[in-house]
Amino acid sequence: MRQHRIDTPREPDDRHLVRGAGRPVVAAPAGVWHPRAGSITELQRTAGNHVVGRLLLGGAQGAAGAPTVQRAPYGLESPKSRGAYVAEAARLRRAQPRMSLSAFAEALLTLVAGELKAAGVPPVRWTIKESGSGPDGVFSSTDWRVLVNTSAFSAQKTPPKEIGLLTDPEVTAAAGTLYHEARHADQDVVIIRDLLAQKRTVDQVVAATGIRRKTVQSVRSTTYAAPLDADQRAHAARMYDVMYGPNNQFLKLLMTHRKLFAGLGMLAEPGSRLPDGKRHVTTLATWQSTTLTPTLARLAASKNLTAAQKDLHTRLRSVDAEITALLVVWKAAHVKKPAPTAADDVRVAAGDTRDALDEAYRSLESEADAFWVEGLVAAALEQKLAKP
Repeated sequence: MRQHRIDTPREPDDRHLVRGAGRPVVAAPAGVWHPRAGSITELQRTAGNHVVGRLLLGGAQGAAGAPTVQRAPYGLESPKSRGAYVAEAARLRRAQPRMSLSAFAEALLTLVAGELKAAGVPPVRWTIKESGSGPDGVFSSTDWRVLVNTSAFSAQKTPPKEIGLLTDPEVTAAAGTLYHEARHADQDVVIIRDLLAQKRTVDQVVAATGIRRKTVQSVRSTTYAAPLDADQRAHAARMYDVMYGPNNQFLKLLMTHRKLFAGLGMLAEPGSRLPDGKRHVTTLATWQSTTLTPTLARLAASKNLTAAQKDLHTRLRSVDAEITALLVVWKAAHVKKPAPTAADDVRVAAGDTRDALDEAYRSLESEADAFWVEGLVAAALEQKLAKP
C-alpha cells in the first residue's frame, strides 16, 4: 500500500489497499499512498497488504500476478537484500517469541533502511502504532515515511502484541508488507531519477509528483553507480503514468475514497444492509460519469497507446461494466416493490465491482512490481519458517 498520493490496496493506505474478505485495498491522497499490503478485498478490516500478500503466497507461492521483468534489478529487488531480510525475519521469529510486534517492525525496517541507503535512496523514516484502525502498512511519499499499524498484523479477535502469538502465515504477511512498503521508496527514486534525466528541475519534479522537496534534492545530489538503462526508464515512465501522470484517475479514486473498497466488501457480505453501501454506490456513480467515461473515451481515441496503457484501458472497461451492472441492480432494489432477489443481486454486483477494482489495482506497474517483490520475500520466508 502506498500513501503515495495511492492508500491502494496496497483505510487504500492513504494511497497504494484491505484485509478480511480476500482482496487488496488502497490508500489515500496527496502523496500517493500505497496501502500495498493486504488484498484490496480485505480493506474491510484495515486496508493493507495482508490479503494481497496471502493471494500472492496462496498455492502458487507468490507467482500469481508476477510481472514480466526485462530490466536490470534495483534496490530491494536484489537477491542479497531479500536474503538478508528473510534471514533476519526468521531469526527474530524463532529466537525472540516475546519480542513486541513494534520492536519486530522496527528491527526489520532498520535493516531495510540500510539496504535502501546503500542503493542511494534518501533516508526513509517510519512511525509505528500498536492499536487503532488503518492498514498494516503504508508508504507516504510526501513525508517519505512508512506508517505501520501492528494491530493489523493479525485477524485474531484480540490483536497479539508479541511475535510468538502470531501464526507463521501472519509473520510472513507482516514481513512482506513492510518490504512492500519500503519498495515504494525504491520506485519513487527511480521515477525521480528519470524525471531529472529529462532535465526537469527540482521544483518541476516536486510539482509533478508531490514528493517532498528534500527527497528530490537528495536524489539530485547523489552520484549513482550507473545511469538508469532504457528498460529501467521505461519502467519509471509506466509507474509515473498511473501514479502521477495523465492516467492516474483510477488511483485518485482509491486515494480520495479510502473506504470505498472495504465498503464494497461489506456490502457484498450476506445479509448486509443496503443503506450502509449507499455512499459507496453514489461515489462510483459520480466517478463513472465525471471521470471514468471521459477517460475511457480518451484512451479509446488514442492512436499510440503503450502496451501498459492498453491493459489499463481494458481493465478500466471491466470496472466500468461492473459499475454499470451495480447501478442497474441498485436502482431495481429501490423501486416501490423490489423483487425478492433484489438485495442479493446488489450484494453480488458489489462483490464483482470490488473484484474488478482489485484486478485493476494489482495490475498497475508500481503495485505489480511491489507485490511481486513482496511475494519473493514472503515465499522465501514461508519456506524458511517451514523448516524445523
